[in-house]
Amino acid sequence: MKNWNRDLSRAYYASPTEKGRDNTAITDKLAKALFIRSVRDFEYRITDKAKKMQFGVAKDDKVPRGFEIRYNEGNNSWSKNNDWKPATWFVSKNRQIIEKNFDTRADALKWAQDFSKQQGINGKQRFVPKQLDHIRRDGPDYRRGKDASGQDYLDTFGFKGGEFGNWMSQNDRRASLNMGFDGLKDLADALQVSDKDISYQGALSIAFGARGSGNAMAHYEPLRQVINLTKMRGAGSLAHEWWHGLDDFMGQKFGAKGLLSENPSKHPLMKKLVDTIRYKPETLEQATERTNKETARHRRNAESWLPSAIGNSIERSGNENAAVTYESLKTAFLAGEVGIVEKMSALKKEITGRVIPKEERDRLEIFESILHDDAQRSEPVIGKVASDYLTAAKKIGEVYDKDGGYWDSDVELTARAFATYVVDKLPGDSDYLVGHAESGIAIVPDKEGNMEIVRAYPTGNERIAINAVFDELVDELKREGILTHDDRPQPEAVQEVPQDIRDVPQDFGADFWQYAPIEQLSLFSASPAKEDKPSVLGQIAASKAEIKESKAPDKQVKSHDQEL
Repeated sequence: MKNWNRDLSRAYYASPTEKGRDNTAITDKLAKALFIRSVRDFEYRITDKAKKMQFGVAKDDKVPRGFEIRYNEGNNSWSKNNDWKPATWFVSKNRQIIEKNFDTRADALKWAQDFSKQQGINGKQRFVPKQLDHIRRDGPDYRRGKDASGQDYLDTFGFKGGEFGNWMSQNDRRASLNMGFDGLKDLADALQVSDKDISYQGALSIAFGARGSGNAMAHYEPLRQVINLTKMRGAGSLAHEWWHGLDDFMGQKFGAKGLLSENPSKHPLMKKLVDTIRYKPETLEQATERTNKETARHRRNAESWLPSAIGNSIERSGNENAAVTYESLKTAFLAGEVGIVEKMSALKKEITGRVIPKEERDRLEIFESILHDDAQRSEPVIGKVASDYLTAAKKIGEVYDKDGGYWDSDVELTARAFATYVVDKLPGDSDYLVGHAESGIAIVPDKEGNMEIVRAYPTGNERIAINAVFDELVDELKREGILTHDDRPQPEAVQEVPQDIRDVPQDFGADFWQYAPIEQLSLFSASPAKEDKPSVLGQIAASKAEIKESKAPDKQVKSHDQEL
């Protein structure tokens, strides 16, 4: 390489030698990397970048990416409530203050590191509800104390087929079948539909601990119409995934070319459900504020057209009387009086010999009608605003949604709402069915930087309104023959928890699918179970005493909130 100027205060030029030009393997990449135009350039590209990347800082002392730890001397406070303590440290992220009043920088750093781990380094960690510590159930004893088999799933619910994952022991298979069977029977009872409706009259398949990957708790595959529940985290998501299947089934019935919630206009009640989920009625205060803003905007827009239509002509050619008359007409026009535009046109003709052009006159008459309607309205019309459920879903999506549009999609909003609907329909606990219905909780910063808890599932009056539409939809599906009314006698015995895990027949894994018709086996292949060992699912089944101890006598809406 040629010699180059080492004085960093001036730019230099470097180029490869003749040898380098002849050999394409020799380049000036290193020279370009070392190219420094000035001291300022060096500080910007090297020094500042090293500081930003925390080069040479121990891992435990690094500030998480996107966070800043700053000192508040007490000269300024950005807090509305003026509750900042002087000589303290605070944490900000993306120029938003999220926590304050730390006594030391170490305390602030520790908080930021812990918060970053919870939220994910880039704030887009996938949300995975915590595995249920206990699986409670206090519904009827549908199985009469016996274990459910694969044949029971085929005979009772009419499933098209079933599958187990390779890594499920015999006891895990047994526990999954028992809990899934009870959960599906609870679902049929909650909806008051026949058992065969659970499989959409034979269209649905089910898999336990199979067909999944990563952190997925459970998922529904529209292409094959199969619900998969993972070995551990799948417990609690059965109702959610069942709704996805019904959503798909309804979409086929009503020509939606996909899930019906993706094209809700195909069915009036699905559209009503989606609208009820996404919006809520305004309060009187909100409606009044909105109406006042709309009226003010209408007046501003209407007034902006007056100068070109008549105002400028009055100013140029009119006398004092004409100006007074114009101001009087303008006030009446903006107050919503009818017939003022014609009077303005007549005034302009009197002054200039020409009326207001028809195009401008038509525009002013439209505004005249709008302003008249505004003036005649005695009370504001109650409109719609985004529901708390939708707002919370969007906030959680900002934290956990990598690609965008998942948490606040109609597909997921309806599924989460259906799970809470089933919770409210059940007389007791059924955790395998709906244990994760109320787990969509996150702690996020609000606009002022204060941390708030948001729940991405319906609550309060919104939940009551949504449940009422689900009632309508289920009744309508029964009238249309897509679902049928339940006519089963109810069992007398009550089982409060799943049976303890005991010995299980060695052919347990095979009998789930051996009776299915041959053409339905192409999707499902029997997989050998691991050697028998205690079932983890069985181990987390709550004891009778734990259930009684955990129940509050004044409990109205059951909660299965999970820690993040």
